[in-house]
Amino acid sequence: MEKELKGLEGLKELKSTASEGHASIILEFESGVDIDQAIIDAKDKVDRAKSELPDDADEPTVTEINLSTFPVLRVNLSGNVDFATLSRTAKNLQDAIEAVDGVLEAAISGDRDQQAQIIIRPEQLESYNLSLTDVANFVSGNNRLVAAGNLDTGASRFSLKVPGLLKTKEDILNLPIKAEGDQVVLLGDIATGELTFEDPSSYARVEGKRSITLAVSKRVGENIIETIEAVKAVIASESEQWPENLEYNLTGDKSTDIETSLNDLFNNVLAATLLVMIVIVWGSRYSQCSTGRFGDSRCFSIRYFVVGLARLHHQYGCLVCLDTQCRHAS
Repeated sequence: MEKELKGLEGLKELKSTASEGHASIILEFESGVDIDQAIIDAKDKVDRAKSELPDDADEPTVTEINLSTFPVLRVNLSGNVDFATLSRTAKNLQDAIEAVDGVLEAAISGDRDQQAQIIIRPEQLESYNLSLTDVANFVSGNNRLVAAGNLDTGASRFSLKVPGLLKTKEDILNLPIKAEGDQVVLLGDIATGELTFEDPSSYARVEGKRSITLAVSKRVGENIIETIEAVKAVIASESEQWPENLEYNLTGDKSTDIETSLNDLFNNVLAATLLVMIVIVWGSRYSQCSTGRFGDSRCFSIRYFVVGLARLHHQYGCLVCLDTQCRHAS
């Protein structure tokens, strides 16, 4: 695979990693390369190399990694609250953040989907002449959104759906399973149940406490500083409605790095402008010194001071203010 991919046009660097049951190759291209064409070429190279892979290997895939869509801010929710409250708050905050202009998505990690845990009592199941498969299919069939056709008003047309989703523990246990004459067998007659959460597939911790993290990514071309400021304003507004024990903190704030770089750039430009002005002033003074008393020590001192100042700024990047005069001796 590496031998085939090394021949790609515009390839800058190739990195590969391999472990038991998995291998990946990262390709970095030179600036200015047509990425769409590079992906097509890479897929062609992979297709050529597929014949060399083991027979039981999965189909290789080629995926573009766009650094501009990486998270620019992480919001960590934690506190002494039950997981249901933490999960519900994270999902509400996700909807609020993704409604902000410039935000691509707010991906949640550390969360788990809610599920119903139903424990069947075998003796009751047998007494009502029911099978476990019948009960499972019946519950699954009652927990779905049913399409009921369309409503045509003449001016417009709407699709109708009948919600049949089970949302609470009581909804589940009150499901009728079987009818025998005037007697209706409910799911609660043969089983017990409770709402719980799936087994975790990812974990998030803040200072050792369980948390849920939202990774905020911006849209390509959007202003990172303005986007993050808008997200922070939304978080501050939403947090006023949270329980007292629920708190948040922000990590991975890319706007801080951008602002620091901009401030450094501004200082460097300002320093360079000041040095240019000093050189211009020094040049005019030097002209006066050349037509007057050129041997005046003050004219030489200005000259050496400006040169020393320029070297100091070049070496340390510091900003120096100078106010000096060169007067002729009367």
